[in-house]
Amino acid sequence: MKSGELRETIITDTEEHVTGEAVNETGLKMVPSGALLLAMYGATIGRLGTLGVSATTNQAVCHIVPDPKMADVRYLFHALSVQVPSLVGRGMGGAQPNISQTLVKGLAVSLPPLEEQHRIADILDRADALRAKRRAVLARLDNLVLSTFLEWLGPDDPARRQPLSTAFSEPPTYGTMIPPSDRGSWLTLRVGNIQDARLDLRDKKYISLPTSARPRHSVRDGDLLMARAIASQSHLGKCIVAQPGGDAWAFDSHLMRIRLNQEVLMPEFFRQWLLTPGGRVAFLSVTRRSSVQFNVNTKEIAGLRVPMPPIADQRRFVRFEGETEGIRTALEASLTQLDALFASLQHRAFRGEL
Repeated sequence: MKSGELRETIITDTEEHVTGEAVNETGLKMVPSGALLLAMYGATIGRLGTLGVSATTNQAVCHIVPDPKMADVRYLFHALSVQVPSLVGRGMGGAQPNISQTLVKGLAVSLPPLEEQHRIADILDRADALRAKRRAVLARLDNLVLSTFLEWLGPDDPARRQPLSTAFSEPPTYGTMIPPSDRGSWLTLRVGNIQDARLDLRDKKYISLPTSARPRHSVRDGDLLMARAIASQSHLGKCIVAQPGGDAWAFDSHLMRIRLNQEVLMPEFFRQWLLTPGGRVAFLSVTRRSSVQFNVNTKEIAGLRVPMPPIADQRRFVRFEGETEGIRTALEASLTQLDALFASLQHRAFRGEL
């Protein structure tokens, strides 16, 4: 069991398996079913899980085996999850913080009678299950959009693709190098504002964009903004179709603005194609790597060969995507409410108010 496998609250299988003979020969310790697992360092630091099977663990995972006469493991899971943010914050290390066994052993958890622990755990489990169902529906919605796109696209024959430059309404351009701040009349979009192919404006920055720079660095409805210089290859090329709706939006130098002739290629269609396996491979083939980051320039993106089916088919997909996005918005609002409810229940539960 590795820390990266702590993706579910109850773990019933692992990605790698060892034989009983290997356990005996190496001295690996079997962790019993019902143990609580905590990721000690790395990208998954602080992640919790409960073993539903016996398993071995690597050094990045701490296991806690509760005394069933004193503690309900599901109660402990919820009690520790409340303390995880503080625990991670107290972790040692620089670029890769870690939680020590000493910190874990020093945690204090209130243990009411077992019957009360069962009751609290059951309430929190049911509330958490509702959140999990919402997240699962959102994931299926994304899969539906992708599968529908691939179905409507049909065979994506690279020989039938056309250079993206044939769909430009004007040449691509990079964003402004004006440093962003908390003040200014123009919202400036940055790579961090693109999350999961969607616009995330939780962290807003602003600039004062000179009149002379506005044609080159402003954003209007339908502009596609793409991460064109970034340290992570997995994030290179992530993009959104902007809809400022008349508001003053600019974009910074790590982004590229692509304006398309929407009678030839819809920006939403192009963005979705980039999310397909074939689209991703084609895109990466025109990119390059410098000593410090991954890049794609305007000449390279212009030469990217892209499928351009009849515009009526593209518009049909864009309408379908818009309808599913409305459903997604409603589901996300519901999930936000459930998250708030769950946080309230947790707070009350461990203050003795539930």
